[in-house]
Amino acid sequence: MDTVEEWACKIAEVSAYDEVDLAPFIVEAFISGGQEKEALFHQSKGGVLGAFDPASIGVGILQWVFEAMSHAAPVLYHILGAATVHVALYLNDRLSHKQELQPLPEDTYIQIKKFTESVTDKLQPLDLSTEQCELIAYRVLQVLLENPSSAKIFIKKLESSSHE
Repeated sequence: MDTVEEWACKIAEVSAYDEVDLAPFIVEAFISGGQEKEALFHQSKGGVLGAFDPASIGVGILQWVFEAMSHAAPVLYHILGAATVHVALYLNDRLSHKQELQPLPEDTYIQIKKFTESVTDKLQPLDLSTEQCELIAYRVLQVLLENPSSAKIFIKKLESSSHE
């Protein structure tokens, strides 16, 4: 079984590559909840011109992806419980920009759409285009489908942080 840190790195590789090295720390703070989690979403204002201010680096993408996954957990459980081969083929077609997509059961298609909307909604403060957000959502789903049972455990951990 993959660890939480390994899942965080896998998700970072497809959604926020520049944050892969920080992924274990970000997921730890996210799951811890409370002030540690809040600090992930706080962007410092100000700073001294010409000086290095680590707090002014800004807010990354990964914690927002985790937030979207956490809020969309029931949707993700449905997708991961669906016919994963069909979902994987559909996502591959979407990422390849094929005109003809692998057909999916309507309820699974709706759940994928809900997840992409959740990701888009959560990444909106970062001024990413809808297309960029959907691409991140599809890539995250593709990674989760590599090991659905382990992915469900990871999502459960993310989800537990939003109930604190």
